[in-house]
Amino acid sequence: MVGLRLTRRARKLLKRIQRAPAKYELQAIASNIQSELDRRNISYDEALTLGNIIQHRADQFVDDDTIVYAISDRDAYRRTLELYLRDALLSKTEQLLLWEERRRLGISDSDHERLLEQLLAQWKKQGKRVSIDSFEAPSGGGGVSGSTVDYVTIETTANAGDFGDCTPVFSPGNRSAAGGGDATRVVFMGGDSPHTDTIGYYTAASTGNATNFGNLTAPASYVGSAYNGTRQWRMGGYSPAPGNRVNVVDAVT
Repeated sequence: MVGLRLTRRARKLLKRIQRAPAKYELQAIASNIQSELDRRNISYDEALTLGNIIQHRADQFVDDDTIVYAISDRDAYRRTLELYLRDALLSKTEQLLLWEERRRLGISDSDHERLLEQLLAQWKKQGKRVSIDSFEAPSGGGGVSGSTVDYVTIETTANAGDFGDCTPVFSPGNRSAAGGGDATRVVFMGGDSPHTDTIGYYTAASTGNATNFGNLTAPASYVGSAYNGTRQWRMGGYSPAPGNRVNVVDAVT
């Protein structure tokens, strides 16, 4: 969490996490954090930050395969993984979606493998078996990168046409950016592969490549965006540090 300052109550919970001697105590603290959140004694951002710290602390107990359930990015990923395992088959498509989710949340491949082993061990104890298709993650962080910009004419049905390229303003393969615009100009902000603070635009009346508009206050991807005809906003997103959420709002005229 970028720039998050913990309240006194949250700092006390942090000290308990740092002193916890085993996963059992970490699970008790995680339950306590959920209760404090339910009572609104701490914010969700504080609970998420503490939960992520709990998961990293739990990794230090390498001889214990117990899963610690805590409000955290890893727990959100675990729920998605459990959903895909429910039909006893982990397909290539599901593994690709999980790979994308790990990139978004900042979950490492080793964390995924450890969590998968723990879940499969639980299923085995219940007499269940899971088939896992062979899967190879896209190389270079995202398979084949492209720079093409397509467009469609709303008034008539037809296939997309070539509008131009996102380069050199954006890197080929830029994704998870936010956009908005009108009949005059279309503006895009941020994105990743790699993370960028770039703001670029296209002139709607004629085809052509992206033009530099300016920069965000910091690089961000998976951002929200809104446009009212005069001003465009960028809200939140993820910073380059894996899993770090951003609570900044930028605006351009």
